[in-house]
Amino acid sequence: MIKAGHRWEEIQNYTFAQIKLFLECSAELEAEDRRNQLMLTAIGAQGNDKSIKKALKGLGGHG
Repeated sequence: MIKAGHRWEEIQNYTFAQIKLFLECSAELEAEDRRNQLMLTAIGAQGNDKSIKKALKGLGGHG
């Protein structure tokens, strides 16, 4: 939670329900990130120059 910008002093006053909800949301975001990484790895391994450039462009990179 600290990594996400919450201060220790704030966290100490959170309820169990608030912490549980935050951790569930955090886990979902991490899972989404892993899915995206897997997709990009597959594109990089199997894709052609055009598909790789398209993926980079979609990520805001130079493509």
